[in-house]
Amino acid sequence: MHPLLSLVFLSLGIVSLTFIVLLVGVVLIVLVSVWLTEPKDADHKPFKKTFHHILRDIGIAFTVAALVTIVYGSTLDFHRVSDAISLMIGENVPQSVWDSTRTQVFQRDVLRGDYKAIWTVQPDPSLPSDQAILIFHLEYTLYGLKPQPFDYTVEQELENIHLRNSDGTLPRFDCVTIIGDKMIKGDELKGRVKDGLLTLPPINLKAWKKTDPKFELTENSGVIIMFDRTEIINIPGTYSVVLSELTKNVTLTINHPDNIRHELKRWFDRKSEGFEQTGGTYYTLNDIVLPGQSISVQFWRADEPLQQSSPTPAKGPKGR
Repeated sequence: MHPLLSLVFLSLGIVSLTFIVLLVGVVLIVLVSVWLTEPKDADHKPFKKTFHHILRDIGIAFTVAALVTIVYGSTLDFHRVSDAISLMIGENVPQSVWDSTRTQVFQRDVLRGDYKAIWTVQPDPSLPSDQAILIFHLEYTLYGLKPQPFDYTVEQELENIHLRNSDGTLPRFDCVTIIGDKMIKGDELKGRVKDGLLTLPPINLKAWKKTDPKFELTENSGVIIMFDRTEIINIPGTYSVVLSELTKNVTLTINHPDNIRHELKRWFDRKSEGFEQTGGTYYTLNDIVLPGQSISVQFWRADEPLQQSSPTPAKGPKGR
């Protein structure tokens, strides 16, 4: 039998055995409480007294064992899934490749969900003719993946730190909002940026909860974070964003004047899934993007030819 199937059957057997043990434990406790009660004249019926205590203790032991298994089931399930994938992948790829992949997927502390980015291009007469302003709004929900609550430090970096205006006010972070906590802006925000890298105060993330009766992992409430920043881009040119954490469900909105064109490209392969385009400026990817993978938007003016590059384009026609 294939090792993956063997592990799956083993997992199902452990779940079934847990419920059987719990059922036996409850039945034994009820049995000794209702029918096999301790005799009042225990001194004259030592066998019945001993039998009562043995069954009661076995029932308690079975019940406690089953409950402990259920409480820690999420960790066991996660490791079984990881082991199953290790067995399956290990037959086809070198161990070093799988070890690297495992650190990126199974050993992450956080997951970013509902990643929403709005890129708005605006001309600025104070800039050279081949540059423009990019206003970047980003928001996502940050989930902790650890079994216990913990503090996590969020960092974000300006993408085009090398492109500056004449008075040195761009690029910059404009505002950061942690929903339900605080808004950071002005001097406090400037004090948290060093060489284009913004470091937020530690955010307490809740434990990743497991409440589904089928032993599935379920998301906790998460923390919503919103970033607003202003940068400079070249036109023609490419603006790229590298996703530093596991990111699920990405939506992008790209706005610009009519005399500018754009094309969205992703630097990772999805044979069956890709960005779906709606209305020329709105893109969605209902999938997970791994840490280190990136998304690029190539901008050019309508009266200039597009310089072709090699990443995978989004589905649909070129946007406007």
